[in-house]
Amino acid sequence: MEALDRVLFRVTENEEDGRHLVALRDLEPGELIFSEHPVAVGPGDAQGVCIVCCLPNTKDVCNRCWWPVCEECTNTSVHQDECRTLSSCAAKEPDFRLPTQFILCLRAVLLKKNLRVWDKLISLGSHGLQSIPHPTQAFLQDPNFRLFNTFIREDCGLSVPTEDLISVHKAVQSSSMASRAGGRQIEGIYLQGGLLTHSCIQNTRTVTKGKTPKMYVYSSVFIRKGEKLTYCKLPEVVATGTVERRRQLRDSLLDCQCSRCRDPSECGAHTSSLYCQRCEGVCVPLTPTGGECSWECLNCGEKISSQFVNTLLLGIKENTREFKGSRSSRYQRFREENRKILHPNHYLQTGERARFFLQFSSDSSVDEALLRISAGKDLLELVDLLDPGLSIFRESILVNLGTSLQILLSDQIVKKQTGDDGCLEDKQVYAVFRDAMFCFKEARLAAVLEEDPDTVGESPVHAIDENLKILEEMRDYYESQID
Repeated sequence: MEALDRVLFRVTENEEDGRHLVALRDLEPGELIFSEHPVAVGPGDAQGVCIVCCLPNTKDVCNRCWWPVCEECTNTSVHQDECRTLSSCAAKEPDFRLPTQFILCLRAVLLKKNLRVWDKLISLGSHGLQSIPHPTQAFLQDPNFRLFNTFIREDCGLSVPTEDLISVHKAVQSSSMASRAGGRQIEGIYLQGGLLTHSCIQNTRTVTKGKTPKMYVYSSVFIRKGEKLTYCKLPEVVATGTVERRRQLRDSLLDCQCSRCRDPSECGAHTSSLYCQRCEGVCVPLTPTGGECSWECLNCGEKISSQFVNTLLLGIKENTREFKGSRSSRYQRFREENRKILHPNHYLQTGERARFFLQFSSDSSVDEALLRISAGKDLLELVDLLDPGLSIFRESILVNLGTSLQILLSDQIVKKQTGDDGCLEDKQVYAVFRDAMFCFKEARLAAVLEEDPDTVGESPVHAIDENLKILEEMRDYYESQID
């Protein structure tokens, strides 16, 4: 970890979370808590990228191991350490996919020569009660671990004890952190970042910057002194129900015990809730962290089985695949057909709403812009519950909502000029200006965290500033038309 003038967290340990981080003082949104270089990185399962820098690379290969390594990375210390090992498992056929998903694990295995780093790395595999117990025999029968074991021992020819391979597998699966930086997808192991407690409502935002890459951990909301610092591994946490989130997290050997997973209503968001067909009340799972369980109506007490719920949702998904037409018409049809079955915030409703809202088109009609604005406001309200503050998803919602409001304002200005019917009242137009300004200014607070001097091209902050400038000019012009 990089040293800071002020230490804003400490490492503590308990049975519930294992070793984890807590705030040493109150933290305001946007404060940098710590920054850290990874001890190992990998490209995940991406093909056509350099396995060292993870940038696109479809032509350069190392002339010793024949793995995809760009010219700049060939002689780096990272690749020099692994080159001889990788030379024994290069692709044998043109259409053979290289096992790039194991590069990070291989680099973790090679860290054993540094015992200080190795001990810290292995400790990342334990997360207290959130770790799913896995005896050795279970690992030996696990398909993913067996592929990893084959890659290390047979393909790479390394003689590594089974215990060490299991320890590496647990640490990488449960504590590696995926991110995007400079147009590349990176999976890294961070000795401090790996101690962030998993939660489906996170209170930090991680941003990866630079060529190295370096991870910066910011507070995304106000964090009280003594509060756990949390992070979510799932990329689409808002539009995912408890059952599906926990299924995905099991692949990371995690049994999440956060407040959202434990609460049948998901902290009041109801992203898994159904409507009772007897009284139109809300049905929720009785024990969401207990696997298959009964569901109960909060109003009349009617119970339904998890098998019924699974069959119902599967039928809705299958029916949705048959929808034709524009994204707008598909969204409206889905919403109408399921409004008496799914809670408005149900993850299937939210997923359709997000796909419609985030599929922006500059030539949208005014009616579609109004529908998109309504969808965006609904999403923002849900995001403020489940992924609040300076999160990347909230930033995206705000930018798209601000842009949709700009389209509406442009239409109103044209109608004002031409005297067309359908103009909003002046006070309504000013309310739209106010909302658009709010969206871009809120988004800017989050976008500032992404500022990276090593990134080529327009920064998110610059793009938002341009939108704010255009809004100011539009408002000045509109006021001149009134006068």
